[in-house]
Amino acid sequence: MNRLYLSVALAVFLCSTLALGVGDTSVCTGYPKMYNGKPCASTTRYWDGQKGACGCGSSDTAPFSWQWTKGTAAANAPIFGSGTWCGTGCGKCFKLTPTAVGASPVGAGAPNLTPLVVKVTNLCPYGGNEQWCAYDVNSYGYEAHFDLMDYNMAGLISSTMGWDNPEVTYEEVSCATNGFEDWDCQCKNYGTNFTQTATAAPSTPEPSQAATSAPTSAPTTQAPTEAATPAPTEAATQAPTQKATQPATAEATRAPTEESTPAPTEESTPAPTEESTPAPTEAATTAPTDAATPAPTESGSAAPIEVQIHINGGSNAWWMGFSVVTPAISDIAKIEIMDNNHAIPTWTAMTYEGNSYWHMYSINPSSEMTAPLSLRFTSSCGTVVTANNVITTFQAATIDTGVAL
Repeated sequence: MNRLYLSVALAVFLCSTLALGVGDTSVCTGYPKMYNGKPCASTTRYWDGQKGACGCGSSDTAPFSWQWTKGTAAANAPIFGSGTWCGTGCGKCFKLTPTAVGASPVGAGAPNLTPLVVKVTNLCPYGGNEQWCAYDVNSYGYEAHFDLMDYNMAGLISSTMGWDNPEVTYEEVSCATNGFEDWDCQCKNYGTNFTQTATAAPSTPEPSQAATSAPTSAPTTQAPTEAATPAPTEAATQAPTQKATQPATAEATRAPTEESTPAPTEESTPAPTEESTPAPTEAATTAPTDAATPAPTESGSAAPIEVQIHINGGSNAWWMGFSVVTPAISDIAKIEIMDNNHAIPTWTAMTYEGNSYWHMYSINPSSEMTAPLSLRFTSSCGTVVTANNVITTFQAATIDTGVAL
């Protein structure tokens, strides 16, 4: 089984270097990269003659023919849903649409804007493919990457579609609606509107494999035991949750309580005549005097910045990853995590990865995590704050932790 993943890694690496001399012509912008309101992804192509990390073949070296006659892909860990065997992305279908003719971070792109629906059947592992298949943002700024199976490197992708690593937008679509119900793979199918039953699922082996595989290591070398499994449940990938901006609380500078009661009774008549002159005289002098004194004192000191995190797509009960939105990453010395069960019973330091373009904190426990999860932050100055039960979902989302550093 070692050759299964090694060949994938080498194939991806080789095809990613096909056009290193071509400049970046991408049109997606922002973070995460977007175009026409949809998330963007980078693509490459590969061929290894293997069944892949979803077990779609009669043997390791005999993948089902629909894997190359129809569009299939090895996705990076956030899309695949795991850094090893049988991720939650197995069986999901995605519509890939070139952003523009010739648009590509590295390559000639696509000759037209014809979209392609692909099914995820394999993992594009981080090891050996660091520039493309990152756990967070790859070297070209994309959170998602699809390595497309191309028979003998001259099949559907390169010859029929004419694609050379095009930049694409992606969205999950129904496999059934797009006529792509093929499966019968070893791993559970997570595609939407799927009615057939997978022949086997690693319901028991999966935890042990995920437990022994670090996020950046190559996938496990042993396929899960063939065993009957119940019909797969439908699960659609949800777009990252947009954080709602907290409405500002409007506060009057002077309390209206006292004036609201007497106004209708005694002061309703004299207010515009006698009190209109003296009221500004006394109130304008005293009110600003009291308020003006403390205000500069408070604003003169640096206010703590609320800690905000973004849960990475592909996080699940076996692997959790997130980036820090605020404060600056240089202000944080350590992040620890603890779950609500036995997987992480005590504060455990998360693994940090990153460079000048991206960063990520991750955890790969030896058993299944249970939400909610708590976080403890240590600042570069030694301040320690705890956000209890702050992570309530493994889905991609931006979260206000309620604590500040």
